[in-house]
Amino acid sequence: MLNYGNSNLLEASLHFCGNKNNGEEVALANHPLELNEQMSFALSDFLMQPFSKLFEEYRFTPESIVKPILTQVFAGEKSLHDASKELTEHLYEVSEHPRIGSGDVLVCFVKGLAYDNVFSDGIAVFKFENKENFLFTDMDSEGGSFTLKPGIRNSRFDKACLILNLEEEEGYRSFVIDNASRGDEAYFWKERFLGLAPKQDKHFQTKQLMNVYKDFVVGELPQQFEVSKAEQADLLARSVNYMKENDRFRMQEFEQQVMSQPQVISAFKGYVDEQTTAHDYTLPEEFEISAPAVKKQGKFVKSVIKLDKNFHLYVHGNRELIEKGFDESTGMHFYKLFFKEEA
Repeated sequence: MLNYGNSNLLEASLHFCGNKNNGEEVALANHPLELNEQMSFALSDFLMQPFSKLFEEYRFTPESIVKPILTQVFAGEKSLHDASKELTEHLYEVSEHPRIGSGDVLVCFVKGLAYDNVFSDGIAVFKFENKENFLFTDMDSEGGSFTLKPGIRNSRFDKACLILNLEEEEGYRSFVIDNASRGDEAYFWKERFLGLAPKQDKHFQTKQLMNVYKDFVVGELPQQFEVSKAEQADLLARSVNYMKENDRFRMQEFEQQVMSQPQVISAFKGYVDEQTTAHDYTLPEEFEISAPAVKKQGKFVKSVIKLDKNFHLYVHGNRELIEKGFDESTGMHFYKLFFKEEA
């Protein structure tokens, strides 16, 4: 986890990047921002705080245009301001999708960061596309006044990246925020601009396993077998429980405890091979489970049976306590739930 308590923002440059496809321009500042000591510490605290909550690491790919620029800054061969202009121009060139918003680009050099108890310098790149109105008040001897000004909340950064000067040969330890991108434009910040790919560690493996299993149960399984919504919900609940209750993932153990049926297990293995090949990653037969990844991905694995627009049934386990039937007098389906007591 990132510790920024003793960090200090030494340099920063601010530019503007429009959308090239929409005919907008790029505007580059002639000089870096002027920062006093108080502002440097305050900005470091404000800008680094969101990264302290991230656990998924990224690495630069060999094709990245950004990595050699940052390497020159870390080596003292290029000023941060010159690098920030190159980065903004590169960002402008890849901002071609019509839904990519224009915004301010802030590039910072931060000293005194610590990750896993190892101290390092870092370079952070931010793009602020959306601003909120904030109320500012002022009181003096004659009375008070207020004004509304647009600003940025650090819990709502649109796009950001922190690159630590660690493990250069492996592509630097990096962390990414991307809250604004959806659909086809979602890949431009991480891939087209930064040239980053997830590090295939325990966090990545846990996330991918949970995602591919969810997609299998929800999308693939009903195409191959006759499976009810209750059975799908039970299979999803079993997978989350397994990941929560174990420190290590073992594929064979997971298959037997969660799916059990040989035909389903065989179909799942085929689906895993298909997805890992198509998206160029691997899922080992055994790996350490990441608790933060389970917590985050578990929010997206909903064991829910939706009944028309009237009811949602949340299934947390024990499929045998749910019974499905059909009432001929009303021509409607029903579920019967068995329980010992109300909570």
